[in-house]
Amino acid sequence: MRLRGMLPLLLVPILPLWAGCVIYEESEERVQIDAERGIARHTVTEFNIESAETTAQAHGVDFRSVIEEWNGDEFLLGAAESGSHVLSRRLWLENGKLNSEVQYLWRVRESDEGRLGWYVDSLGFWTQVDTSEFELVRTNGTASMGDSSLIVRWPRSARDLFLRQRAREFRPTSSFADSFQAYLRDERKRR
Repeated sequence: MRLRGMLPLLLVPILPLWAGCVIYEESEERVQIDAERGIARHTVTEFNIESAETTAQAHGVDFRSVIEEWNGDEFLLGAAESGSHVLSRRLWLENGKLNSEVQYLWRVRESDEGRLGWYVDSLGFWTQVDTSEFELVRTNGTASMGDSSLIVRWPRSARDLFLRQRAREFRPTSSFADSFQAYLRDERKRR
């Protein structure tokens, strides 16, 4: 799966504008609705971020693009242009795997545009899973097959929306965890 363009996951999650072939094994999204204020707090977590490129040089290019774009302003500007505000973002290692998490805020309103791949209509909230790339692992919504993707819906009264999906083909050829540890060591030395 090639990840190009702003926020690539099916639901347009958080891997920003990465070149090359950056992949992740699983992702989890939680949207918490504050109906009184009309605001959604949207958390996107991606687990086991790696490269599927075939050479060590390409792995290095992919890893550097992850770090540069994660730390850069383009990511923040892209989220703002989509109608979302980035509250926090982090990369971390857990069990030898590189993971990422971004928390967004966005206004809950009916729109054709959606926010980060999530939509609101008169029936409630919905998003879709590209079943050629991902399988739905868990959700508290109702899933049904659409024309070319799985549609997951929640009623308008729902306040905590959740889904987890797994990449159908995850074949990493890199060790971003090792690269990230080396990056952190280098950053500490510079301080």
